Amino acid sequence: MAENHDVTDVVIIGGGVVGAAIAHALSKYKVRTTLVEKNMEIGWSTTKANSGIVHAGFHDPLDTNKGRLCIKGNRMFEELCAKLDVPFKRNGILMVALDSNDIPVLEQYRRQGIQNGLQDLRILTKDELLTREPNLNPDIFCGLYAPNGGIVSPFELAIALCEVAEQNGVQIRTGTEVQAMVESGDGIQVKTSKGTIQARYVVNAAGLWADAAAQMLGDHSISIRPRKGEEYIFDKRVGDLVTSTIFPTPKANSKGILVIPTVGGNIMIGPNAVEEQGKDDVDTTLTGWEEIYEFAKRLVPRLQARDVITSFSGIRAASATGDFVIGPSQACPRLVHAAGTESPGLTASLAIALDVLACLQELGLRMEPNPQAIDQRVPMQRFHQLTREEQARLIEKDPRFGRVVCRCETITEGEIVDAIRRGARTVDGVKFRTRAGMGRCQGGFCQPVIMGILARELGVSEVDITKHAPQSKILVGEVNKGFGKTCRREHSISLNKKTGAVEYDVVVIGGGPGGMAAALAAKGAGAGKVAILERAGELGGILNQCIHNGFGLHWFKEELTGPEYATRFVQQVQRSGIDTYLNTMVLELTPQPRITAVSSDYGLVEFTARSVVFAAGCRERTRGAINIPGFRPAGVLTAGTAQRYINIEGFMPGREVVILGSGDIGLIMARRLTLEGAKVKAVIEILPYAAGLARNVAQCLEDFHIPLYLSSTVINIHGQERINGVTMAQVDPDRAVVSGTERFIPCDTLLLSVGLIPENELTAAGGVKLDPRTGGPTVDEYRHTSIPGVYACGNVLHVHDLVDYVSEEGEIAGTAAALGYGSHEGTEIVPGRGVRYVVPHRLSAAQPFNLYLRVVEPQERVRLFIGDKQVVKRNVKPSEMLRIGISAQEAAELRRLKRVEVRLEEAP
Repeated sequence: MAENHDVTDVVIIGGGVVGAAIAHALSKYKVRTTLVEKNMEIGWSTTKANSGIVHAGFHDPLDTNKGRLCIKGNRMFEELCAKLDVPFKRNGILMVALDSNDIPVLEQYRRQGIQNGLQDLRILTKDELLTREPNLNPDIFCGLYAPNGGIVSPFELAIALCEVAEQNGVQIRTGTEVQAMVESGDGIQVKTSKGTIQARYVVNAAGLWADAAAQMLGDHSISIRPRKGEEYIFDKRVGDLVTSTIFPTPKANSKGILVIPTVGGNIMIGPNAVEEQGKDDVDTTLTGWEEIYEFAKRLVPRLQARDVITSFSGIRAASATGDFVIGPSQACPRLVHAAGTESPGLTASLAIALDVLACLQELGLRMEPNPQAIDQRVPMQRFHQLTREEQARLIEKDPRFGRVVCRCETITEGEIVDAIRRGARTVDGVKFRTRAGMGRCQGGFCQPVIMGILARELGVSEVDITKHAPQSKILVGEVNKGFGKTCRREHSISLNKKTGAVEYDVVVIGGGPGGMAAALAAKGAGAGKVAILERAGELGGILNQCIHNGFGLHWFKEELTGPEYATRFVQQVQRSGIDTYLNTMVLELTPQPRITAVSSDYGLVEFTARSVVFAAGCRERTRGAINIPGFRPAGVLTAGTAQRYINIEGFMPGREVVILGSGDIGLIMARRLTLEGAKVKAVIEILPYAAGLARNVAQCLEDFHIPLYLSSTVINIHGQERINGVTMAQVDPDRAVVSGTERFIPCDTLLLSVGLIPENELTAAGGVKLDPRTGGPTVDEYRHTSIPGVYACGNVLHVHDLVDYVSEEGEIAGTAAALGYGSHEGTEIVPGRGVRYVVPHRLSAAQPFNLYLRVVEPQERVRLFIGDKQVVKRNVKPSEMLRIGISAQEAAELRRLKRVEVRLEEAP
């Protein structure tokens, strides 16, 4: 940010939301101000872990700083957030009575709120509660409703306050730690890690370290008692479970565990309250999760653990007095405290800033208004919030807004560049300014791209890019032998640059092996105009980074690498006359079908089609999805992301690696990392058997003497900036940790290979019915979904072992799409005993087809029944998908039934 200045009127210690608010308020005056923050990003300590609640003002009495400043601050949010272009919403607060003893407590808070000036508080009956929030626990008695409560993005607020302050002349110095302070003449000498600043006054907004800052000047009146709280964020898919912020009646040391809507569209639960000795212990814990989830379910029973996408914890800077400490120090008259700002500190922050300014003025600081000061921030361009017309105009002006980098949150390259130019210097700095990486895949797709953009804009190597702190580098170097980026493959495809509405017979969404097979089959079946829409810059999908062999044995009758397999299809597509739209992200599917897509090459484009084939592939499960406790350091990533770094980008993600999960990508990466010189110290699998193919266990682990630990899991992640180890433990048949089996494994990288999830947000948004077992659409044997004219194939339908079967399914779907085959009705096919899922889910015609299924657990010599007919006797494993051929005669017999069960029985 700004360069170092040695002399200033006011130094603000701390770049959280309180320090940022003070800097913003001072910037309106001709006062030389410097804000110092030890972290690399503004708002990176307590503020970023804040729940984002703008409190109504009934929790604390008016004769306390908390009560007085909360009321005052709440009233300032609407206008200021509008000027700062910060997301804010008055969604209302509900404090609910879980039992009859809570009812008098609600009445007490209602009376206190009215005394504080809140005239619109009222008690809602159970019926009124459930009308407003139908997903609340129906056993709740009643609730106190405060309509003036709100939600805000706390880190965006702090960043925006500092942006405006800096434009008004405030010096913002991140990565600058205060090391000592001494009184010097008519001021205070502030010694930092980046030089000394002579200030007339110092404002102590150091949060958790406010007591240490005060003690540097001989003031021992402040005592900060750290109190940790964990929070868990749910997928946007369930973001409408509640609209109001749901409070229980408070506990002695906190406002309780809440269910909180966020301005980003998620639901968040927490925090708990645990007294801590350390101020850096921001790890999550199994006990914290169990406490929070169990209580949150009492408030909203429909919450499901499977919908959690990430977790975090923060430390509240609670003072020993139980109230905010605002005012001049008695020990040093030029030191002003803004300390102990735990909840409702965010709500009060804007009012705290005004109190601090009044204190400074009383101490003798001249407050002459700055006529050049601005009070509005240049608005952020939030692409996904714009109308289609606004999006089109923005892309025409700057094509970078047509390149979607973060698929989950629809964040474009233009937004990321803007964030960097506003001050982001780390991956998390980009994330907290734009939400890129905050979605359901938690950066699995977009992190490598964001790092490339950061490196380009900052003029450094990707190896120098950090997650959030100087020692949190995500990569450890380039791969051996000057590999660089030579694995990138660029296909010279003739692009069809068109604008406006474009009509096709068949549009295929996804240009991987399934999508290309579908497009080729549609063309071969007589479809006149066929298009592939691919969000990446080349066709091939995930195969482009799968440089190992083992592909094509069934389809091409020879063994190929992933890129070789993809190239075979790419060459066919090039010769076929299929229109290919690369760097094209589909935003929406509506009836007819009509597709809205965005591209840096074509702008905003609408496609109409007689049929649509979804072939968008899948994504990896993340740490949040399996809820591993511990810290959130660099060095924890999915196996597929690591594969991209090594095979596409040419960078090493780590040197000492632990892999959690024995899925095929994890097994293959164990070998790949070993070949590049890394030490793979363990592959840890929670199941009592390997989840990947037997050949991969043999070729990738056993051949390289890499240990595989079954019936085991990682129970903690250690390290705050870069991971320095994990704790593993054995689990019993119920997957509970076996006490006494814990073992620490030093490492600098943890790769997750814990399963894949079909990429089905677009299909679900289009109204397609999904199978909860596979996560993909329900289809008939032609791969026709529940929506007329819409088909699905490959990993977007169910996760496959072999790419050959992905291509086979693409061919089925593409042919049917061209000919209009299939139906949303037919004989229901359901999994029975021992079977996890079956595809297709229904049978609509008496034609031969293949039935795909996976079993629940390994079994030897079992009989597989389809209805009453035994079709095979064999050994089965969950890791190996079964493919059973059904003849036309057998299909005709099944078609006569309404429902067919597929089940296993022990062989005699």
